[in-house]
Amino acid sequence: MPRKYRHIQDQEKEIIELIRQGNTLREIGNKLGFTYEQMRNFKTRYNKKQRMIEAGKTIHKKGRPCKKEGGIPPSIQKLDKLTVLG
Repeated sequence: MPRKYRHIQDQEKEIIELIRQGNTLREIGNKLGFTYEQMRNFKTRYNKKQRMIEAGKTIHKKGRPCKKEGGIPPSIQKLDKLTVLG
C-alpha cells in the first residue's frame, strides 16, 4: 500500500500564490489534496520563517547536525550560540 503523505514544501510557491489571491486555507487544501490542519501548520511555519529572515536571524534545521556535512562540531556550535546571545 503506497504512502498517502506528500511533502507540502514541494508546493510552497503555489500555496503562497493562492493565499495572495485571497483563497482560504480550506479551499487551497481541497484543491491540492491537503487537510486544513496541514495548511494551517504550513502557513504558521512559513510566517515564522519569514519573520526570522526579516529580523536577520539564520534559519537552522532542527535536531543534531549530520556528521557527513563536514560542519562544525555540536560543542563549538553551542559556543557560537552563546557568544551571539551574550
